Amino acid sequence: MFYGEYYRLNSSYNERLNVSLSGKLHKDISTTEISTKWSDGKDEDDFNKNTSINEEYAHLHKIKPDYIEFGDLLKYDGNTITVVHVKDGFDGDMRILDRQVELSIAKIMDLKHNNNDSYMRQLYYNASACTVGTNITKIFPTVDEFVDSMKNKQIRYIIAIRPTKDNLLECQSNIAKHCLNAMIYRCFNQGVSLNIQLLK
Repeated sequence: MFYGEYYRLNSSYNERLNVSLSGKLHKDISTTEISTKWSDGKDEDDFNKNTSINEEYAHLHKIKPDYIEFGDLLKYDGNTITVVHVKDGFDGDMRILDRQVELSIAKIMDLKHNNNDSYMRQLYYNASACTVGTNITKIFPTVDEFVDSMKNKQIRYIIAIRPTKDNLLECQSNIAKHCLNAMIYRCFNQGVSLNIQLLK
C-alpha cells in the first residue's frame, strides 16, 4: 500500500530486490558471536535479558531517552563499542528496527560531530537505573567514561534477527528485505560497521 492505494509488485521487482540484498549479504557481514540461544516460548525481553547476563552485554532494551531506543544490548572490548538490535522475525516490523538504527546512528553522529552529549548522558543515567541483566555501570563506571568512549571509539552494530527461514532471501516479506537492504546501504555510507546474525 502506498498513499492509501494498493499496488501489485511484479516478479522483476522481487528479483531485483533479492539480487541487491544478496550482494550485500556477503560472508564478511555475517557473525555468530552472540552465543545465547533463543529458548522456545520466550520473547525478545527474555532473550535480551539472558544474553545480557550470559555474555555481559549492558542491557538497554526499552530504555528510550527522547523516545529513541538506542539499542537492546551494548558491549565494549576496550577498542570497539558493539550495539546490538534484536528482532524476532523478518517481517514488516523491520520498518521499526530500520528507523531505530537510523536514529541511533544519528545520535552517535551528533555526539561525534557536534559534541552534543545530552542524549548519551541521559541514556547512561537511565540505563544505570536498570535492574534487568548486566548494568551499564559494570562496563562504564562513570557517565564521562561512557560519553568519551561513544565519542572517540569505533562503533559497530549487530542486527540480530530470528527469522522463520535460514535464508533471508527465501522469506516472503519484501518490506523486511527492503528495510535491511536500506539499513546496510545507510551504514556503509556513514562509515558505520554493521554485522548481521541469524539467531536460532
